[in-house]
Amino acid sequence: MAGSVPVPPKKSNTAAEKRKLRNRLSQQAFRARQNLEISELKQQLALFSGSESDRNASLVAENQRLRQLLWQSEKKLRSLQASLKGILDSMADARDNDFVSAIVK
Repeated sequence: MAGSVPVPPKKSNTAAEKRKLRNRLSQQAFRARQNLEISELKQQLALFSGSESDRNASLVAENQRLRQLLWQSEKKLRSLQASLKGILDSMADARDNDFVSAIVK
């Protein structure tokens, strides 16, 4: 066979052979898309599974920060309420003193 020229494969032009070729190519493309999708889903699963503890830790820290902020806000509110009560009491006393002074005169 040395020096022999390879014979190119016979081209098939029948409808059945063309359909088989299209089906084979379609199936290969489908498998490639399916493998790509499976690969992407595996990556997403790894991302979400691996960071679940990180998200939990972040949420716990945020919860603690918000509780501290709430406690500080409630403390400030109580302080402002006490100040306002003192001011109102002083105003009431001043009004009563003015009223009594006006009557006594």
